[in-house]
Formats: sequence, C-alpha cells, structure tokens
Amino acid sequence: VDAGFDRIDAMKMDIEGFEDRVLPPFFDTAPRSLWPRLMILEAWTPAIRNLCIARGYRVRMDEPGMNTIFELTDA
Repeated sequence: VDAGFDRIDAMKMDIEGFEDRVLPPFFDTAPRSLWPRLMILEAWTPAIRNLCIARGYRVRMDEPGMNTIFELTDA
C-alpha cells in the first residue's frame, strides 16, 4: 500500500527474528529513496548484519545482544 511517503529518516524494527524474511524483499522491491537513513534492529545473525552492510549501511552503534544501529552511507 502506498502511504505517500517519499523518504524514511529512521526506522526501529522489532519483528522477533523475522528480519531475514522481511529485509531481503524490502531491499529488493522498495526504491532506494525509501530505505531508512537510520535503521535500528536486533541484528541477531551475521547474515542480517552482512545483508545491511552489503546494501550500503554501516554499523553506527552496536549493543551486543541488543540493538544495532545502521546508517545508510550515501544518505
């Protein structure tokens, strides 16, 4: 559903381990202009962390066992 947004500044996701099912299709289908500039999530697997890094995010802050803040490098 188109909500009419043209950008997302920050997004906090708490989707209880479903990041690996949500993030790949989001990155594959959403225009890059809608990718959040800051993304806070529980990067509980190396695959999630690597996916975000491969898509142009850098780790801005990491709390082991808690949340990771990713920043889009070309935002």
